[in-house]
Amino acid sequence: MSGTCIGLEICASVRHVWNMRQHGYMCQCKTCLGQGIDIDG
Repeated sequence: MSGTCIGLEICASVRHVWNMRQHGYMCQCKTCLGQGIDIDG
């Protein structure tokens, strides 16, 4: 559970960086959120 909580914080920070690179942002966000939440099902 700790990994998920920390992952969300990192994702928020990374999101700001990747926001400049939307091409990679989509991949990064999907991977980060995918760890704690099954978006793809």
